[in-house]
Amino acid sequence: MIIVFNYGSSSIKTAIFDGELNQVFKTQVNLAKGESEQERQEIARKAALNIMLDKKFKRSLKTAVTATVHRVVHGGNLDAPKEINADIKAQIKAFSSFAPLHNPGSLAIIEAVESTLPAVPHFACFDTAFHRTRPAYAKNFALPRDLAQELKIERYGFHGINSSYIAGLFPQDKEEDKRMLVCHLGAGASITAVRAGKSLDNTMGFTPLDGLIMNTRVGSLDPGALLYLMRTKGLTPQETERMLSNDSGILGLCGKTDLKSLLDELTCNLTEEPGAREPRAEETGVKETKVKETGAKETTVKDTGLAKTTDLLQETWETYVYRLVTQAGAMTFAMGGLDRIVFSGGAGENSAELRAAFINKLQFMHAELDQEKNRDKALQEKERKKFGYADITGNSKIRIFIGYAEEEKAMAMTAKTMMKSGGG
Repeated sequence: MIIVFNYGSSSIKTAIFDGELNQVFKTQVNLAKGESEQERQEIARKAALNIMLDKKFKRSLKTAVTATVHRVVHGGNLDAPKEINADIKAQIKAFSSFAPLHNPGSLAIIEAVESTLPAVPHFACFDTAFHRTRPAYAKNFALPRDLAQELKIERYGFHGINSSYIAGLFPQDKEEDKRMLVCHLGAGASITAVRAGKSLDNTMGFTPLDGLIMNTRVGSLDPGALLYLMRTKGLTPQETERMLSNDSGILGLCGKTDLKSLLDELTCNLTEEPGAREPRAEETGVKETKVKETGAKETTVKDTGLAKTTDLLQETWETYVYRLVTQAGAMTFAMGGLDRIVFSGGAGENSAELRAAFINKLQFMHAELDQEKNRDKALQEKERKKFGYADITGNSKIRIFIGYAEEEKAMAMTAKTMMKSGGG
């Protein structure tokens, strides 16, 4: 049996697969946010060990464990999954400064699991590896070349495990199948330009902070604005990192923690009739809320009522979609055209509103959804079970699909393949 550990900055997803790659166990544990790297490592280590002590976890291990496999966000120059040894652990540690919310925790889990299961092989899958096929011009920042090379500063790209898996669901043997946008839209969000099954570019860059607006991550930001913030507010690098990672994105724009809660309240506000309910406290007058700015004193945010709240939510929604479409355009131009769009990730898979808003902006390219299929969850689930994706294309030459993120399964598949080939 293969055990998969998928560690993110705020949770661990753990799954067990049998020899035929049937999933027999899955759990997700949400983690407290440690203030320091050491705290985050200890939280991750204890969480992994507790999962392995869980009774349901143990009961699911019907046969011997043959391997474990771990998601590692940043693999630097590593271009393929690897069997974990001292050298690979050293490289994961070396790239921790590039992904401080991810790599240290992954390394802590790897070492904890190794100590518990010392006799089985352990493998690592890297979110950056799929993107190593990109040409140099898609990786370069226009920094002094010697400095960038010395410090390994380049556009790495992320979400490669899922993007690679999604790309593999579709045939690549025909010319019209070769140019694909994989839109991984969840708490973290990115778009990958896939041509002939290989990554040509990804909207994330040096870190997973870059690119699209995310739940709490800032996305693309003028570095001049960042310098101005640090200078005027006296922010330390640690405080700045926390603000960009945890206090920005959708949360920073409107106070909602994710796209679903934004859309739920926006839809509710737009459809409510006057007098249909008792007014909320914030609608009866000006409400003052104390919001603590990172590294600065508390400031006051004023909410004058439902209309202002709705306007703010609408503006956030439009900003999110605008950034999504414009960066999709950049990825499309990088490929020289577009044949297929695949929505994946929590929001991409579950939000019919998001898919419709995105495709509506592409009418000039004659992209069109089948509106009924886009909303028909039963049909989507039926196709998911049969193909691993659902076709929601309307009268459109550009094919449109929902591709279901199966990172744990993809990693188990990788481990099984590597065991057959003797590691990597």
